[in-house]
Amino acid sequence: EYLKRQANTNSFGIPAIHRPVAGFDYPISFTGIQQNPDVYLDDPELKKLADVMINVVKRERFPNGIRFILNDCLTAYGDNRSVLKLANASEISMLIDNRLIEICKRHLQKHIEGTIEDTLKEAVIFLDACTTKERPLLRKSKEIGGFYNLNIIPRSDRPHDAIDLECAYHPQGAGRAIFLKTTVTA
Repeated sequence: EYLKRQANTNSFGIPAIHRPVAGFDYPISFTGIQQNPDVYLDDPELKKLADVMINVVKRERFPNGIRFILNDCLTAYGDNRSVLKLANASEISMLIDNRLIEICKRHLQKHIEGTIEDTLKEAVIFLDACTTKERPLLRKSKEIGGFYNLNIIPRSDRPHDAIDLECAYHPQGAGRAIFLKTTVTA
């Protein structure tokens, strides 16, 4: 499933990594897969496993049948308040950083203004493609004033042959908990 998702790229070469490979849409379908009847994980046990960043394959009943699914999408990133604790956010961050580096490398060995101008133009096209409805890899952020904040300038200590590329963005997270509040009135 991971490879299928990675191969599902759009015209900009961006895979559908806003969706982590977990849950209902990515069932594990090995022939003869069964749950060990001696193992039962209740909510406190599943929470303990999540706290130590262990993702469990779980037999889950859905309205249209039973599936074995990866029960969570946590990474081993230790900061529980960070979006990088989520597998899809980490993948998004790596994709964006690597693609920005590739873009920069493609425009090196030009005059410095050309390097900056061409890198900026291509990077903006790429980052904008990460904000579409089809590939919502980035979320709007009040702190950065939009989906991303990109800055490419000559490096202060080497203004004639080096640039600084700075990019702030907020990668897409993943829904992994629901808190239900209902009111029943007479």
